[in-house]
This record gives sequence, C-alpha cells and structure tokens, in this order.
Amino acid sequence: MKAIYLFLIAAITLHCASLAPVEKRQVRNVIEVKGVKAGDAYDRALVWFAKSLVNANWAVQIRDKPNGRIVANMTLQCPELTNAMDSWAQNVSFTADFQAKDDRYRLTFEQIYWEARSHTGNTLMRGPSDDEDLAKIDAKCLASVRDSLRASVSGSKKADDNF
Repeated sequence: MKAIYLFLIAAITLHCASLAPVEKRQVRNVIEVKGVKAGDAYDRALVWFAKSLVNANWAVQIRDKPNGRIVANMTLQCPELTNAMDSWAQNVSFTADFQAKDDRYRLTFEQIYWEARSHTGNTLMRGPSDDEDLAKIDAKCLASVRDSLRASVSGSKKADDNF
C-alpha cells in the first residue's frame, strides 16, 4: 500500500511540474508588410481570423480598430507533433495577439499549451515543458498560422482572386 501511495505522489508531482511557466510559453514576431497601412492590416487580419476560426464571434476576444489590435483564443490540431511527442493526438491551444502599425505588425502567441491524448481519450502529457518543446511547436504548428496571416495581411493575390 505504501508503494502505491509513493507511486501516486511521484506521478502527480511529475505530471503537474512538467508545464513551463506562462512567461516562457510565448513566441513573438514583428513582421514587415511594406506599403500596408495599419487600418488595412487590421481589416485584413480580422477577415483572416473570421475565416480561420470555427466560431470567430466566440474566439475573438478583443477587436480594437483604433489601436489596430485583435486578440483571439485559438486551438489547432497539429499532427506534426505526434511523432515528435510520441502520442496519438495533439491539440495546441494559445492566444494570438495581433497589433498593427503602418508597414508592420506584431504577432504574439501567448499561453501556448499542448495536450497529448491516447486513443482512449486519456491525457498522456502536457507541455511545453522547456524551450526545445516550444521551438518544435513554433516550427511545426505556429509557423503555418503565422505564414497564412502574413499572406492575408500583405494582400497576396491568388489565381482565383480574379473571379
């Protein structure tokens, strides 16, 4: 009985202590968009958020056009982490903070949190636990979000835009 008790205490301690502090779970980038005014960047980003989020009315927490700021809660599936973290399902949750200025914007992913679940739905792991985990999440999951938003804000044209 004593061994089971010690095992449970050790498991709970390791499970709870694995998450990095909130101030370490963020990625911030300043992205240049030459020739794009702050108001245009804001409008284009708001359209991107509306199209990219399942329920933008619920997920977008702040819409502040005078200050060029949008804050949204996001969750995305990132199967690219499955092999890296050796688990079944990966969901990455975070807050995206977009702040527009003329010719540039700042995009901060804050409170980054992932959860690995088994095929039965049990939580196996949580993270990120260190800078290496955060770098993997940034490269394998957040980079595509950042690139998609950059294309939208910069006004990149696609072949089907001329309908």
